[in-house]
Amino acid sequence: MDRDWLDGYSMQNLSNHWIFDPFKVLLTSEQVDFWIIHLNGFALDFSIGFFLIYNRTRPYALCVLCLFHITNSRLFTIGMFPYVCLATMPIFCDANWPRKVLKIFSASKSAVKDNDQDKKCTTSLLPAEANRAKQKVKKLKGAPTYTLKIGWKHKVVGFLLISHIGLQAFLPYSHFITKGYNNWTNGLYGYSWDMMVHTWDTVMAVVKVVDHETGQEHFLDPEAWVQTDRWEKHADMLIQYAQCLKSNLLNGVSTNDYRLSKNISIYVDIWCSLNGRFQQRMFDPRVDLLTADWSPIKEVSWLMPLLTEFSSWRKQITKLEKEIYSWSEYSDVIFVADFPGNLQGIQIILYLIFIFLSVFHKGKVIPWHN
Repeated sequence: MDRDWLDGYSMQNLSNHWIFDPFKVLLTSEQVDFWIIHLNGFALDFSIGFFLIYNRTRPYALCVLCLFHITNSRLFTIGMFPYVCLATMPIFCDANWPRKVLKIFSASKSAVKDNDQDKKCTTSLLPAEANRAKQKVKKLKGAPTYTLKIGWKHKVVGFLLISHIGLQAFLPYSHFITKGYNNWTNGLYGYSWDMMVHTWDTVMAVVKVVDHETGQEHFLDPEAWVQTDRWEKHADMLIQYAQCLKSNLLNGVSTNDYRLSKNISIYVDIWCSLNGRFQQRMFDPRVDLLTADWSPIKEVSWLMPLLTEFSSWRKQITKLEKEIYSWSEYSDVIFVADFPGNLQGIQIILYLIFIFLSVFHKGKVIPWHN
């Protein structure tokens, strides 16, 4: 249960997808985002398991779950995940569900053999048949009973199964041990239960390489040598990225214009927003990633804290964005927050005729241009 999800900030603007167009006949896009996606999504995750348990509610729950997985397959690029979920839905059904399905869709009743164990006998027994049944019961009562012996193989399988279940239940809460993998959200990426709860919006990522022998500064394309931007949000990936970047630069740069010495430093300045908050620095831009301290069990000292004290501004930010975007199709706006005493600047390249700068909170801003 996450507050940002219940407040409707986790999956903003998802209602723009065509799959939600039927809801827009009666609701606005903002109402679809809040009521249909966030609140109904929360109600579905919270209650669907209980409806799948009972036979009376299971058919309706399976229909809703089927629509949910099909919707996810259209909304997100998550590979085979929704289709695997669709294929595993029969796990919640009774063991004899294939016979029931075949009986419904079969052309003749003889195609499916009746299973007497799955049916309650509704016909009355004749006296002779009743006597034979009683005799069988007496024989069964006098028959010897056998107990299942639990061998070492059963114990090993049971231990492995319990260990696996315990590990999967523990990993989402293991962030108090694996502190080095935490960022603004706690938990190992790939082993967390907060799927789709956090929306990241990176407005700028600056990669700076400083050659200490020449004193020159070089700015690189952050998309060079990488296929995704996931490294921008995780400290361990940043360390790996910096090491790979150094190796590629020293081994690949051979032109006279861009000769680098081995004495270099790599800095990054990443501005990111979490769930509609202000854009802010995520990592300290003054830390050299080639010499930065990082450990899986220690907190990342150069991770900048999330400015949660400005979370209440998100409603005002949404209103201002809606107003500014209505001015023109070329209008744009960015909301930035920084830390007290931070003299580092943010570079925004804008090809606009009119630029307005407003200060909402305490601080001093000095605009400049090259």
